[in-house]
Amino acid sequence: MGHHKRNISRSGLVAVPENYVHMVQRVENQKGTNSLEIESFAMIGVETWESQSCESRNRQMAEAIVSVTVQKLGEFLLEEPEAVSLHSVGSEIREITTRLTKIAASMKDYGIKEAMDGESLSLFDSLREQRQSFPYAVEHNLVGLRDEQLGEELHRFLKRTKCLVVLDDIWGTDAWDGLKHVFPHETGSNIVLTTRNKEVALYADPRGVLHEPRLLTHEESWELLEKISLQGRDNLGQDYLEELVKRSIVMVGKRDIVTSEVMTCRMHDLMREVCLQKAEQESFVQVVDSRQQEEDEALRSLLTNTSRRISVQIHGGAEEHRIERLYMSSQCRSLVYLMKNQGSQWTLLGKVSFRKMKLLRVLDLEGAQIKGGKLPDDVGDLIHLRNFSLRLTNVKEVTSSIGNLTLMITLDLFVKGKLYIPDVIWKLKRLRHLCMPSELDPRTKLDLSTLRNLQQLWDFPVGQCNPRDLLAMMSLRRLSINLSSQNTDFEVVSSLSRVLKRLRGLTINVPCEPMPPPVDITQLVSAFANLSELELFLKLEKLPGEQSFSSDLGALRLWQCGLVDDPFLVLEKLPNLKILQLFEGSFVGSELHCSVNGFPQLHSLTLSQLENLEEWTVEDGAMIRLVSLELKCCKKLKSVPEGTRFLKNLQEVEIGNMTKAFKDKLASGGEDFYKIQHVPCVVFEYCDL
Repeated sequence: MGHHKRNISRSGLVAVPENYVHMVQRVENQKGTNSLEIESFAMIGVETWESQSCESRNRQMAEAIVSVTVQKLGEFLLEEPEAVSLHSVGSEIREITTRLTKIAASMKDYGIKEAMDGESLSLFDSLREQRQSFPYAVEHNLVGLRDEQLGEELHRFLKRTKCLVVLDDIWGTDAWDGLKHVFPHETGSNIVLTTRNKEVALYADPRGVLHEPRLLTHEESWELLEKISLQGRDNLGQDYLEELVKRSIVMVGKRDIVTSEVMTCRMHDLMREVCLQKAEQESFVQVVDSRQQEEDEALRSLLTNTSRRISVQIHGGAEEHRIERLYMSSQCRSLVYLMKNQGSQWTLLGKVSFRKMKLLRVLDLEGAQIKGGKLPDDVGDLIHLRNFSLRLTNVKEVTSSIGNLTLMITLDLFVKGKLYIPDVIWKLKRLRHLCMPSELDPRTKLDLSTLRNLQQLWDFPVGQCNPRDLLAMMSLRRLSINLSSQNTDFEVVSSLSRVLKRLRGLTINVPCEPMPPPVDITQLVSAFANLSELELFLKLEKLPGEQSFSSDLGALRLWQCGLVDDPFLVLEKLPNLKILQLFEGSFVGSELHCSVNGFPQLHSLTLSQLENLEEWTVEDGAMIRLVSLELKCCKKLKSVPEGTRFLKNLQEVEIGNMTKAFKDKLASGGEDFYKIQHVPCVVFEYCDL
């Protein structure tokens, strides 16, 4: 018989063969234990138990092996979740579980369960034992200190230092008894104790200040529930979409470079056909394609279809696509018109009425050219409406009956031309997303101070609204604000930073006509310290220093800024800038320079309509993470920089509205082709003139 080592368990001394001891020690001590090693070890324990369970010594040995295996398997799953492949080990785990279940059933036959019951502790008792009060506990596993040592150290610290101590969720008086010895009676500190049990608070200090939060009102309760559920749905929706991408069911068109969230997606044509057929079978959605169905045919099919969702896909423009009346059915919950060509229109010839669509929750009329440019009053009868879009329609006046749509969450009023809006938007207190028109009828005066739940607000008009209304919108994450050329009071905008703590995106637009004087936005930029996205449409005296910008700034877009000095001297020092776009008139100088180590995180760069740009240099070591480069309508620029060949991560170059000579140099065989020959995708648009 070989050598044995002794291992101590609750049942006494158990003889364990040396090879098992080595295996146990390896599992206990080796951090790099993988799933296959744990699985093999578990199977050894199971098989040993099954084959030799009638012998007490070997039964206890197997018990020790299985116990260690289960413990280490749990630790492995918790510490290294990325190393576990559910598909590859799922069947093995089920097999092990089945065997362990059989073993547990046989334990009673061998008297194991009864012996263990008398000596083991329940999980609850074990936790209570670990939480014994100072100075009696002897727990060793918290940062190498015993509980009494930690308690003594905290006791000494509180005797010499005044602190605010917060004890969260004390569930019983025994928990307080286990902690109170740590706090010296003569301490000058204050203790805040939270509990669901009033008696616990009174037990801890009968003379203390007792604060009992009032119950939420019915409206406040719904508001809280909506906030939680909407956020949860957004996160869940992103998770589901990512899962579809991983399974290659959905293909990503474009991701947000700053957040990595999916912005656009598409499907393979075969997969799309399968989904459409399934959707039709399940009456989930009916798709009307203007290329494949005449209007009369589509209307007839709606009469027999029980689908609650209708998607109308329009190809061509207003002259090509003319519709007599809206597609509708009494059971319809969602009616969406999708323009295949962005910015195109379609004509609605007949009279508009929503009388038979009172259950609608989603109504998207993007691009509709409606007779008379006005919606009927019965749109206010769609009291279940959550999402309503009039984007790029010809609507000139909004009916006051939309004030009845109090369940509205998203409202898009970005129409073509001027729009008159009666002062009823304040009634839509559940609004989360509001897009205003770029130009309002001068008669419009709006109170938006009640929209406390807004998260996105586009084209807020200072001329027709009070900027102080924004102070109530504490949930705002994205704000676009239009200042008039006569009123560029940036101090008012800057003051918003004290309230809009959640703001991550800011757009400031000042009309160019009449031309306002240049402004200094240093104070404004410095005020919003948490911005991740900034867009400026205004003339600047100069660009603020790099220390004025938020360290979290990931995207910056500039229009009509009239900057004379090279803006790269400042912007290349921003540590987290990933997107930089310089559009028409943003830079009026002639030279741009990217220094070594400049733009360390930049992924996407756009230079568009910089009419005076002649020279652009890029040093080796600049923009090392650049993936996408777009050059458009910079007619004086002679060529792409020599340093472009150092941009090893560059995947896409788009050249648009440049001279034919510029294109010919970069084309295969051209004198500058070597600068971009490593780039997988190079696109030329409108460069042959």
